[in-house]
Amino acid sequence: MDTLLLALAACTASDVVSILEKMRFPVRGMTVDATAERRPEHPKRFTSVVLTYRIRAPGAPEERVRRAIDPLAGEVLLRQPLARSGHRAPL
Repeated sequence: MDTLLLALAACTASDVVSILEKMRFPVRGMTVDATAERRPEHPKRFTSVVLTYRIRAPGAPEERVRRAIDPLAGEVLLRQPLARSGHRAPL
């Protein structure tokens, strides 16, 4: 499960960099802290995930950085109900 959390952080970070560069704000550095909670019983799937981004993009207003991140959070949240209903959601 740690690998899945790492992959989620890396994939979204890559998307954020791409979006900011398309907005013409080059990213000079980024870290993503990922924390998660899991169910105590099987299946021990994630019950919550928090990704915290620290981005160094000179000249990028905070509002634009948030606009780069917000759609990604929506994608993850939209897939969650599908997983609960027994349908497979593409990752």
